[in-house]
Amino acid sequence: MLIDPPIDQIRYNFYVPPVLFDNQHAPQTGSFPIPSKPVTPFPGVVKYLPPDRAAEAPKSNCAQSRAMLAKPNPHASKMLTVYGENFSKNDPVHVFFGSEPSPYVEVRCTEVLGCLPPESQIVKRRPIILIRSDGVVFPSSTMYP
Repeated sequence: MLIDPPIDQIRYNFYVPPVLFDNQHAPQTGSFPIPSKPVTPFPGVVKYLPPDRAAEAPKSNCAQSRAMLAKPNPHASKMLTVYGENFSKNDPVHVFFGSEPSPYVEVRCTEVLGCLPPESQIVKRRPIILIRSDGVVFPSSTMYP
């Protein structure tokens, strides 16, 4: 008697939004609405600097970031500086450390944003994740702390 070997099967489920246009009358399905515009360009994280090094001078092409350093900020002593690409003041991202959101995020220019680290004292390394306001998630390989 011949016995067939077991067959491995993998099933994937992908979310396909019903509409990719602004739909003002659609009910909200979760904490983030359905994407209403193309997801490009992708924001990305290159590195971050901890609060004690976050006042380093930014690149010369980031004048707004240099101006931010000159303004008093009550969060400045705790702020992380995140370097990356395609950050937008018009559509700022939410910054998560693993599953914990940053309580405060400010986009300084397209390559620099400042954020507060999570309030919990967990020392386990977690990835820095960017989430757009429409719910599109952009993971990174940059770990915190």
